[in-house]
Amino acid sequence: MLFLSLLILVSVLAFYKDWQVFLFDEEFARLQGIAVNFYHYFLYVLVTVCIILLIRVVGIILVLALLSAPAASASLCSGHFKSRLFLSVLFSFLFSFLGLWLSYTLDISSGACIVVFAFCIYTLLLGILRKRA
Repeated sequence: MLFLSLLILVSVLAFYKDWQVFLFDEEFARLQGIAVNFYHYFLYVLVTVCIILLIRVVGIILVLALLSAPAASASLCSGHFKSRLFLSVLFSFLFSFLGLWLSYTLDISSGACIVVFAFCIYTLLLGILRKRA
């Protein structure tokens, strides 16, 4: 599992500039000579590997929450691609760690606690950032 996780991390870091162009505008990437079809299918492979790794670790319901809640929370906090990636990883770690700690402290189900914690933080961020705007 560690090898596959490192493969995902290295792939994102190695192809960061091409990913940024490809994910922002596929037609522009094609005009720049970037192998759009390669990145398209490579993205599918990386997402599939990520989902398989997560299912083996935490289960299907928690996978859906850990794929969507950190990315949604990060998109509320930043408009830049690089900072969204970083914040998404940070939120994922925080949701998991603090949700596990809370479930241990309260002696409740860890998966449900992580999901509820992620939802609460997202809702809190949504309320705070809406009041600012």
